[in-house]
Amino acid sequence: MSDLSTLIETFKNCGNLLPTVYKDLAQPGVRKVGRALETVLDTVNSPLLLLRLANEKAKLRFEKHMEKYRKKLEYIEDEKVCDVPPEIGIPILERLTYTTNDDIAELFINILTKASSVETLREAHPSFIHIVDRLSQDEAKLVNHIKYAYRIEYLTLNLSLIGISLHEYPERLTGLEFELKLDFPENMEMCFNNLMSLGLLEPKDEYKISVSKRYDELRKLYEKRIEKMNAKERDEDTKMSVNLKRGYYRITKFGNEFVKACTG
Repeated sequence: MSDLSTLIETFKNCGNLLPTVYKDLAQPGVRKVGRALETVLDTVNSPLLLLRLANEKAKLRFEKHMEKYRKKLEYIEDEKVCDVPPEIGIPILERLTYTTNDDIAELFINILTKASSVETLREAHPSFIHIVDRLSQDEAKLVNHIKYAYRIEYLTLNLSLIGISLHEYPERLTGLEFELKLDFPENMEMCFNNLMSLGLLEPKDEYKISVSKRYDELRKLYEKRIEKMNAKERDEDTKMSVNLKRGYYRITKFGNEFVKACTG
């Protein structure tokens, strides 16, 4: 079939995507998908979506993501499935044709799932879609980690002379680059800066409570780095020392709402 014929066929089928995506319409959850996306599928007319689905790789990618969505809908009771607002459904469907990273796609799928139930529709805010757009693959993993974290402790290094603070290094050491499977662990500080710029996290540098065992764990994780810095100061005979300052990232109220909507 020529590219033009494929495109024409895609245009014909776009108004009824269910048979295109789900080969077996009797599968559990497919009817729920049809009910949840009824208005979206009736109004979807984005040229970008049509053009992307004409590409075989994009179509396969879209089918893969939509199958995950179908499985999530199985856990929603029939009477609680609701019509997804087009302002949420259409942009997410478009993104699911080109999103290759599974962690980011999962965030989009979870927003779509939340918008598919009367019980959770209020949690699916359209602005969350644009926040996911601004996340890297590693930041998507951090968002999933935040789901289980009350706070994220960190240490900062402070260079002092006889107890007088001279210089505080801006990097906040969380240890997560050792614990999560990240693509670019060296960009950890950049990732947290982006999450803060998006309003999801805020740092608390004056953390007085010392009961958390996490700080001892962090001290051990960065022991070689701290020793190396102390050794450098001793070699230069400056009588300076590297002290550790405790702090933590607090998840904002907005961040909690975002994480709740995006992580299932």
